[in-house]
Amino acid sequence: MIERVIRSLKEQCIPRHRLESLQHASRVIGDWISFKAAGHGRVPLLGKSRAT
Repeated sequence: MIERVIRSLKEQCIPRHRLESLQHASRVIGDWISFKAAGHGRVPLLGKSRAT
């Protein structure tokens, strides 16, 4: 499961941004996770159980 999230992050988020610093990378990745967790796109089980 976590492998799918990391693969999606590498394919969908990282190539679209030029990460200038660790702080910038942290903000971009955090924003991406929040966007996906809100139901935009498909990153399965990001903070949700299979039952929901």
